[in-house]
Amino acid sequence: MNFFILTPLIFFSTSISLFFLYKHKYFLINLTYISTFMLLIFSKYQSFVLGDYGRNIGIQHVLEYENKLILVFFFLLSFLTYTIFFLKKEKYFLMIFMILNGAIINFFLSRDYFNIYVSLELISMSLFLLVAFDREVKKVWASLKYMIFSSIALNFYLIAIAILYSNTGTLNLIENLSFEKPLFFHTFLITSLLIKSGVFFLSGWVLDVQTHSVPGISAILTGVVEKMGLWLIFLLYPTMNDGIKNYLTIFALITLFLSYLYLIFQKKIKKVFAVSTMSQVSYGLLIIIFSRDLFVYFFIYHMITKGIIFILIDKIFTEKNIIYIKNMKEKIIRYDTYLMIFILLFNLTGVYPSILYLLKKNIGYTLFLNSIIFLVGIFFGKIISNLNITEKAKKMNNIIIPLSSLLIIINLYLQSENIYESIIGFIFFIFGFVIYKIFKEESFEKDFSIFDFDKNLYYIYTFVLISMIFELKGMI
Repeated sequence: MNFFILTPLIFFSTSISLFFLYKHKYFLINLTYISTFMLLIFSKYQSFVLGDYGRNIGIQHVLEYENKLILVFFFLLSFLTYTIFFLKKEKYFLMIFMILNGAIINFFLSRDYFNIYVSLELISMSLFLLVAFDREVKKVWASLKYMIFSSIALNFYLIAIAILYSNTGTLNLIENLSFEKPLFFHTFLITSLLIKSGVFFLSGWVLDVQTHSVPGISAILTGVVEKMGLWLIFLLYPTMNDGIKNYLTIFALITLFLSYLYLIFQKKIKKVFAVSTMSQVSYGLLIIIFSRDLFVYFFIYHMITKGIIFILIDKIFTEKNIIYIKNMKEKIIRYDTYLMIFILLFNLTGVYPSILYLLKKNIGYTLFLNSIIFLVGIFFGKIISNLNITEKAKKMNNIIIPLSSLLIIINLYLQSENIYESIIGFIFFIFGFVIYKIFKEESFEKDFSIFDFDKNLYYIYTFVLISMIFELKGMI
C-alpha cells in the first residue's frame, strides 16, 4: 500500500484539527509526528500517481532511498525544534507550523513540476507568517523581503515550466528527464532555485530573515528550506548541458570564496551563521557537480549540524537578547554545551577529520579550497574565542583541546592517502585561527552594503543574462 503519501496530508489535517481541538494540541501534534514517522520508516520504496491517470497527466509521488533518508532526519529536526521552542505557542502559530511541515514533506515526495511549485508557494507563505509572527517591525520587514524575493523566484520557476510544457507536453519530472531540454529552461529554473536556496549574491533575504526571525524558525530555514533548491538541481543535473554545468562550477567557486570573506566581517551572531549557510550552499553545488552521489549525505550533515547550531544560538543567546558576537561573553555556558558547539562548528570547517572534509575531498581545487580554510579558521576563532565558560572548564579545555589535536595529527600521520593535502589544510586553518587571535574582534568588523534590495535585483538580472549565454553556448 502507498501509505507514504499520507504523511503530508496528516500534517495538513492536524493543522485544521488544531483550530477546533487546541486544548488537545500536545496529543494531536505528538500523534502526528509519531504516526508520520512510523509511516515513513515502514513504507517501501515505491511510486504512486494520484487518480486513474498515467504519470504524464497525473501527479506522481515517489519514495526512494534519497528522499526517505532526508525526511527521516527532517522529522527529527522539526520535532526537536517544536519541543524546544513551540510547545507554548498560540493556536495559529502551530497551525501554520504544521502546514509548513506538510508542504516540505510534499516537496520531497513530489515528482511533478507544478505540484513542486505549489509546495514551494505554500512553504513561502508559511514562513512569511511565521518569521513575522511576533509583529515586531524588523521581523515584519524581513518577512516582506523574503516574500518579495520568493515571488521573484517563483515567477522565474513558472516561466521555466511554461517553456518546458510547451515543448514536451508534460510536467512530470521523471518523464522530462528523457527529453532534450528547451533553450533557457535551465536558466530560469536554476535562477529560481538558487534564489530560494540562499546562495550568495542572489538571496538578499537570507541575512534579514535569519537575523530577525522568531527563535526556532532559523533551524528549519537553514537546515532544510535553504537547500531545497539544491535538491531539484541534484535531480536535474544529469540533463543539463555542458554550458550550464561550467557556469554553475564557476559561480559556486566565486560565491564560496566571497561568502566566507564576507562572513568574517559580520558583527551579529545569527548573521555570521546565515552567511555561513550561504557558503555551504556553494559547497552543495560543487558536491552535486563533482561527486553527485554524496549530495544526500551533504544535505543531512548540513541539516543536522546547522539546525542544532541555530537551536543552541537561539536558546542560549537570542532568547536572552544577546545579538552581537562581542556580547556573547556576557553569558556563561555549560562546558558540555561549549563542546557541542565546538564539534558542530568544526564539522563546518572542512578540515580533517570533519564531516565536510570527507564530503568535499573529491571536489579537487585543493589550493583554492585551502585558501577558503584560512578564512574558515578566522570564522572559527571569531565564534569560539567569544564563548564564555567557567574558569574550571577553561583549565579542562587546556587539556582536552591539545590532546584532541594531538590525536588528530597522529591519526593523520597514519593515513595512507591524502596526508599532505590534509596537513596543508590543517595548517591553513590554524593560521587563520592565529590571525584572528592576533588582530582580535575589531579588525574583523566592517559594514559592507552589498545586499540592498536594488543591488540584489541587479545581481539576479546579471546572473540570468550570463546563464543564458552559457546555456546557449552549451547547446551549439
